[in-house]
Amino acid sequence: MAGIIRDATVDEKKDFIEVKHKNRNPFQVKLAARALKHTKDHTPICIRCAQLDYQDKIERVKTELERSQGIIQGDEDKIKRLDFNLDDYARLDRFELLEVSDAKEASIVAGQKVHVLVGKNENFRCKKRGCGITVYTPIEEWNEKHPKDAPKKSTEAAVTAGSMM
Repeated sequence: MAGIIRDATVDEKKDFIEVKHKNRNPFQVKLAARALKHTKDHTPICIRCAQLDYQDKIERVKTELERSQGIIQGDEDKIKRLDFNLDDYARLDRFELLEVSDAKEASIVAGQKVHVLVGKNENFRCKKRGCGITVYTPIEEWNEKHPKDAPKKSTEAAVTAGSMM
């Protein structure tokens, strides 16, 4: 199996298409990092609204530059690096909690296929544009946040949730 990978010959290289790493918009990188943080924290963030508002802001800036300077071709980098605050899109008062539902997973317990409670799904609606957002929280973290809803024993919770199909 050694020697399978080799350098391309000159004839092979003439048909190659160079694949370049596409430079991502700094806003998209910042938004992706922020969305990952909120996913890990199990809190809502309205990514769709942030993207739409950012696009609107770029259009407004382009329009103003075009009106004042007449041409905007040289300012593309400057436009992409606009300062944009994402804190507004993660505020809890921006969302309306619609429902909390159980997240169940099929499992085999004592030879029987049962559904085991693995977490909770919180369904939110963004108050600005009505975007639907679902936040999954594992059952252990849910029980820490909501101790009054937590069952007495963890095995009791699994069996109870599993018996309810």
